[in-house]
Amino acid sequence: MKLIIAKCIIISVASFLFGCTVKEPKVCISILTTMPVANEVINFKNCSTFGRGTALWDFGDGVQVRNQMPEISHIYKAKGTYHIALEVFKNGESDKISTVIVIE
Repeated sequence: MKLIIAKCIIISVASFLFGCTVKEPKVCISILTTMPVANEVINFKNCSTFGRGTALWDFGDGVQVRNQMPEISHIYKAKGTYHIALEVFKNGESDKISTVIVIE
């Protein structure tokens, strides 16, 4: 969540200072589980403004899932830091975002 907020601040400052326009991501990952723990179900939400399309989730532990539902669950087998990526495809377009999750 902090990473996404930092990206928004950087985009806003760059636009203000340099007059450039930066493409805002249409895709968003929301981690619904407040305390992610290994071997327990962790819930995620595709909160994209891209509309409903096909989503490709990469959970950073070797598991990739393609679905069309806004919410998805995953179980991490071990503690650690994982890089999650979400790419959404719709009407010949796609957009992608990534974030980090720490599993206790």
